[in-house]
Amino acid sequence: ARPPGHDEAANHHVDGVAPVTPPSHSVVDQQLLRIARVTLTEHVRTGELPPGTPHTRALTSPSGAIIRLHEGQRLWGSGGRLAAESALFRAVQRAVVAAASAGDRVLVMAELTALAIEIVIPLAAHQVSSARELVIGTNGLEISRDGKPLALLLPQMAVERGLDAAALLALALDIARCQVESPGVVITSFTARVIRESPRRISHD
Repeated sequence: ARPPGHDEAANHHVDGVAPVTPPSHSVVDQQLLRIARVTLTEHVRTGELPPGTPHTRALTSPSGAIIRLHEGQRLWGSGGRLAAESALFRAVQRAVVAAASAGDRVLVMAELTALAIEIVIPLAAHQVSSARELVIGTNGLEISRDGKPLALLLPQMAVERGLDAAALLALALDIARCQVESPGVVITSFTARVIRESPRRISHD
């Protein structure tokens, strides 16, 4: 006897052809970390992106991506975009290059082994107008004016800095140098999936 609610069509597949099972988040996460690591190494070595395009739909679907590079407890650099302007794998590549190029320091090969990669993949996003609409540890913020991004705070940053919702919004507005009521200003709240490499051992030789 079939269990109640059993749908034979759900298990149907063409004879001789196994049903396609989408890769799990854990598999895709490891692929993204590898793409970011290989891209970082290739960029530092040659200034170019590594060749090749993945065939997994989860990696080629449009998405934004933000990368943070950590040296122990210190943030080395960050970069990326919230908007889904390219395939996810390409967004990760561009973000890791931007993170490696942030600031005045030049990243060299000898430093790569000490840097741990954190990938932030934006998920649901919606416009907000006050701090009451934010959930600490869940929502990040992007502030833009006339379509140009001015400030980006990730969901985990409020927890890391011990900020409440009002302080998080105030910090974002201060970075963007604008006010909630400023003409053309849009405040976007977003959730995200965070993928991290294990912390790297720092050599003091």
